[in-house]
Amino acid sequence: MNQKTCIIVGGGISGLISATLLKQAGLSVIVLDKGRRIGGRLATRRVISLSNVEGTFDYGAQFLSVSDPLFETWLESLKHRGVAVKWTSELGQANSPCYYGIRGNRCIAEYMAKDLEVHRQT
Repeated sequence: MNQKTCIIVGGGISGLISATLLKQAGLSVIVLDKGRRIGGRLATRRVISLSNVEGTFDYGAQFLSVSDPLFETWLESLKHRGVAVKWTSELGQANSPCYYGIRGNRCIAEYMAKDLEVHRQT
């Protein structure tokens, strides 16, 4: 009866991580996002040519570089669940590992949002 509700504005990676942590802490969480799809800069597009050749490209963030050990733990757990892949440290800041989504970076956001109440185009 006395459960607290929290509204997260923005369904990018920061909003989704915040919402997940608040939900794990026992709060009722609602994520509001202005876009048609969740993810913010984790934006992936799939295209099919006239000859049925399919391509996928990330037109937002190309990869996620890690500078915080907690964020690396988060991405490692996504890696073990088959959602993300560890790339190389040469792309980001020196000595920082980089990750990307298995089926494009938006799949990371979609996976993170699967157990959250998300309202799009809001």
